[in-house]
Amino acid sequence: MSMKLYQKSVVAFLKETGLPVYITGQVPKGASFPYITLTTAYAPFAQSAGLTVTAWFCEDHAHTRCVELMDELCAAIPESGAMLRYHGGMAVLRRAAGSFITLVGDENDRRILGGRMRLNVHLYDA
Repeated sequence: MSMKLYQKSVVAFLKETGLPVYITGQVPKGASFPYITLTTAYAPFAQSAGLTVTAWFCEDHAHTRCVELMDELCAAIPESGAMLRYHGGMAVLRRAAGSFITLVGDENDRRILGGRMRLNVHLYDA
């Protein structure tokens, strides 16, 4: 799947957490925990698109680690948004619902827990 440049800038931003980032549904078989999944979002310039970030953990303290990482992302994405620059434009990444996060379990493995955050990306011409 080819990603647009602004999507690559979102992936680069999320990789600053130190975790690998995969597109939802494209996690390599046998990928090591923890990691982040990201829904792809397609937005024309001057418009917004929603995306969902989920940090997945499989460890004894998965709940605590989920909350810590979501707190880290909330701090990295202020209310005014995080500016992402890329060739051909810029984007502002915002939390869709303040600091609201949800925890989600894996359908197939009860040991796996994810922290989910909804984001919006708004594109601008450079």
